[in-house]
Amino acid sequence: MICFLIRIYITVKSGGKLTLNNATLTSCYTDERWTGIFVHENAEINIANNSTIDNANAAIIAGVIFGQSTYPNDSKYRIQGNSTIMNCGIGVLAINANPDFVIRDANFLNNQNGIFQLSHKNLIIKRTKFDNNNIAIKSFDSNFDFFDGNEIINSIVGLRLGGTYPNSSYSRIGDLGFEKNKFINNGTAIELNSSNSPFNNLIINNEINNCETGINIDGETAFIIKNNTINTNEIGVFAKTLEFIQIQSHVILLIPTTGALLIKGIIKTQSF
Repeated sequence: MICFLIRIYITVKSGGKLTLNNATLTSCYTDERWTGIFVHENAEINIANNSTIDNANAAIIAGVIFGQSTYPNDSKYRIQGNSTIMNCGIGVLAINANPDFVIRDANFLNNQNGIFQLSHKNLIIKRTKFDNNNIAIKSFDSNFDFFDGNEIINSIVGLRLGGTYPNSSYSRIGDLGFEKNKFINNGTAIELNSSNSPFNNLIINNEINNCETGINIDGETAFIIKNNTINTNEIGVFAKTLEFIQIQSHVILLIPTTGALLIKGIIKTQSF
């Protein structure tokens, strides 16, 4: 285990590689967070084999943060092998970046924000558990290549997806043929809020159970939401800009006054 004092950070410079193998990085004092890890252009970080990053302001930092430019477009990030990011202000902070970034078989526990991405592209998250984060994933003007087989539980908001055209991008949250994402015991499982976007963001084949609100929709964009199981929530789907709701033999069509929203497939709900 290595502990850091407040304002101390790690920088992985161009050409460098940092591997954490069954390692723990944390702060020296529980009431003071260290800064986190910056990864520069053409550098690599691999967090694997039950490693832990604990009590940082932002555990992994990609982009221009805290006055330090990391030039992340050619860098490579891996968080995998049952590794854990916990008790941080932000687990992964990615701004204006487009690196090779894959998170799989990992854990994000007790963070204020598990992942926060802004104008960040091509993030892959698979088979990862988000537990007891204020906001598990916040994504604005960004996209996921894959977001499959994840478990998001006990958060105030599970996934907050938003953007403003022309910056907002297409995202696929779950997919037919892949493992389902599970949203359980959250305040709101999924929040969708985009303006004037031509992209059909897909919310497909997920399970949403025991949340105060299953899916909360706002904005003027196009979402395709189908084949999700929405069960025992106080509110299954809430949309502010609806013209009407039509229910026909397990097919639910929600049509907002602006944009195009289609929900179809077998959907179970306790209440709308």
